[in-house]
Amino acid sequence: MNKKVALSLLSATVISSMAASAFAAPNSGIYMGGDVDRYYSLTDLMNLNAQGLAKFNTDLGKAGSKNIVFVDYDKKGAFLEEIFNSTDGLEKVKRDLKQSDFEGVYTQVKPDGTDGATYDPRKDIDPEPAGELKVESVSAINAKQLVVKFGTAVDKDTVISSGNLVNTAFQKNGADLTGTNPAVLSEDGKTLTITLDSGTWEGTYLFSVKKDSVKSTAGEFIAAYDEKVTYEDTVAPTLVGTETVNASKVKVNFSEPIDDYGTLTAKLADGTDLSGVVSPTIDGNSVVLDLSDAGIPSGKEITVSFVGVVDFSGNLVDPNPVTVKVQKGALDGVAPTVSSVTVINAKKFELKFSEEIEGLLVTEISLDGVPLTSADTLTQDKTDKTKYVVTLDSAKQGLVTVSIAGGAFTDLSGESNAAFSKIVNFPTDSVAPTLSTATVSKNKDGKEVLTLTFSEDVTVKATTTVTATAKKVSNYVTSTVNVTFDPSDLTPVTGKANQFTIELNQLSDSVTTTLTEGATYTVDLPAALVTDTAGNDNVAAAKAFTFTRGTDADTAKPGIDTTYDSGESTPQVVGNGIKVTGNNTIELRFDRAVDGASATNKANYVVTGATVEDVALLAGNVVELTLAADSNTYTGLRTIKVSGVKSADGVVMDEYTTKEYLVENVRPTVTGVAVTSIDALTSETIITLTFSEAVTAGSSNTEDFDLYIKGSKVTGVTIATSTGADNEILVSIDQALTEQDFINGVTLKAQADADIADTKGNVANITGDIQVSL
Repeated sequence: MNKKVALSLLSATVISSMAASAFAAPNSGIYMGGDVDRYYSLTDLMNLNAQGLAKFNTDLGKAGSKNIVFVDYDKKGAFLEEIFNSTDGLEKVKRDLKQSDFEGVYTQVKPDGTDGATYDPRKDIDPEPAGELKVESVSAINAKQLVVKFGTAVDKDTVISSGNLVNTAFQKNGADLTGTNPAVLSEDGKTLTITLDSGTWEGTYLFSVKKDSVKSTAGEFIAAYDEKVTYEDTVAPTLVGTETVNASKVKVNFSEPIDDYGTLTAKLADGTDLSGVVSPTIDGNSVVLDLSDAGIPSGKEITVSFVGVVDFSGNLVDPNPVTVKVQKGALDGVAPTVSSVTVINAKKFELKFSEEIEGLLVTEISLDGVPLTSADTLTQDKTDKTKYVVTLDSAKQGLVTVSIAGGAFTDLSGESNAAFSKIVNFPTDSVAPTLSTATVSKNKDGKEVLTLTFSEDVTVKATTTVTATAKKVSNYVTSTVNVTFDPSDLTPVTGKANQFTIELNQLSDSVTTTLTEGATYTVDLPAALVTDTAGNDNVAAAKAFTFTRGTDADTAKPGIDTTYDSGESTPQVVGNGIKVTGNNTIELRFDRAVDGASATNKANYVVTGATVEDVALLAGNVVELTLAADSNTYTGLRTIKVSGVKSADGVVMDEYTTKEYLVENVRPTVTGVAVTSIDALTSETIITLTFSEAVTAGSSNTEDFDLYIKGSKVTGVTIATSTGADNEILVSIDQALTEQDFINGVTLKAQADADIADTKGNVANITGDIQVSL
């Protein structure tokens, strides 16, 4: 676009019209967003000199039409992209402008191209009414789920794709969400529930809905939104009920996503134990019970109990245990069939079944009588469970017979299929693939990533360094460079056979080696970079795509060295980096130097069901956690969370959650004292101490106690301790105590190194004096 285009836009408007807008509106002019953030008033635009015109044209090119807002003299306007794409004329496109149309503060450009005053057009626009094109609130409802409430119904396609969140529309701490995150939009289109696939919504963070990402059902963008969220999940999960999925599957539903179902027992009314054949799996808020095993009878009530169900914050189910009653159904009497076979391309076809099935293997499908192999794949559709896609290792052409033997699969009630055979046509494909789009975004590590999307399924054909000619514009200077990269750095996008990503730091510039930050590259696509399933290579294309190189975020986040516990063995969890060094102590090691203050902050470490009493930073980036004595009341798996620890450079780690097997650390205590024997002939007194649990006398200190009479320590006596009954310790004193001794007061005091302990190694908690009386 140049000055002539701008002038034609102005002349097409009703310049003479000075009608007041229905609400406050911004000054007339052209507002350039993106990386430009400059504003040209209509009056100044008409009087640009050569320098001003050059700056105007440069800014137009950098901003791009989708980031430029045109405002007429009547204070109405539209994005230039809207104007260019309209066939109805400018007058039809213009509308009342909203605050969300503008990116912020703009610097006015004078006719001579120099910068003038700053101006924020949003201040001259009346606030949008409540409930209109905005986010009303964001709140976490448990560790895994967050709810976004909109003021108006939103277009589902802009927030959900194939049942999962459109991650690029939302950010956490300035970075796009990543992973496969299930999402549900309410029937009225105003409430979006996001379930994180990995990580949690706990902690404090900035949640954002990006500008120009989410649309209303009327096609207008929802305003950008930023909100600081602070959340800690302290609510225990509860049982909601059971749901029969099919004859052999039952869902046990809970109030929130479940991290661990604990221990399961399943029994028939006659006491028959089915625990070993009922197969449980976690599916979001549910534990799915597979009752398909032949050893499970149909039509009989099964009592299933769960002990230790926990959510993703380690909250134990309430009440605990949870008990439900389920039944296995009978066969439904209707055999499953293949409804259709649809060829997608030379290497892919789709199988559609009459109902949901299970048990089908790719090797049980044959083409022209030859069974497929493990090199071929069979994938169930994520949304339509009756549909499967077969991806072939070798391309096919022409008429091919697809067959499946009888009994190869069953429906969910257990009915098996009859034999199937059908002739399908794999048509000849001679059309070369083309590049459809190229976009730049940031991945979970904050690195800029280029995503290339092709017109059909392709694989990378290039095997040596790829060289592409590119026009480079950096600081207004245009040059021609070669952009090179290794084809092995092109990473296929999961679930997308026509998409590849490459980190921009893997691309080289023939002049500056690395790509220049802030530079715009317009790249020619080289021939034979990719090939489609039929073997057709892409052809060379000039100016195939354009991108601007930004900056990569600092990725030096501290993490847990998961090899630190490699010397452990079961029942400890090996390979999670948590080294159990005692009943009261565990250690972990970070993979880089850490900030001492955050590394020793007790709040950054959680051991569910126990209390972290002390944290010490040791040499080699090792942190030792000391658990409060008596705080861990049972032996078994505990959830451990580490978060908030910074690197020595100040970069905060990602939350780390794992499970570790810990031994209870409840110390035995003295619950009873009795004089059981006084023998004057052998000069021996035996005192029996009863403890709260089974104990043993230690071997390193066989005395354990000192004897005091009338408050004074008795010297010259020998004391020995030994184990009596399971919970008793016998204290033998080589002196026959007298009645007068007991009248004066007989006391035992534990020595500092007393080593009486329970069976788990917890040294007894013997505090104060033990008064002994007859």
